[in-house]
Amino acid sequence: HMWFDAKLDAVDHLCFSRSPLLSVYADMSTTCREYHDTEKSMLELVFAPCSPLAGGNVNWIAKSDEQIIDATMGELARLFPTEIANDPEWPST
Repeated sequence: HMWFDAKLDAVDHLCFSRSPLLSVYADMSTTCREYHDTEKSMLELVFAPCSPLAGGNVNWIAKSDEQIIDATMGELARLFPTEIANDPEWPST
């Protein structure tokens, strides 16, 4: 899960992506009644492949939470360039 303090308007359903890291994602605050929020977004993400054993180039399982979040934020910034801004806390954005 990733919570955002602003609404990501570009995601209004379950999305399948050609992203090398985020194969499936959805804004649960839009798609699921239990998480409904008109002001904020909560993304559910499938981060895959997670290791060379699963077909990836990087062993993400061995990485720190911060490295995984940074890679995720960088990929989200690429997928949503008008909604995910450059953030010094996450160098990949």
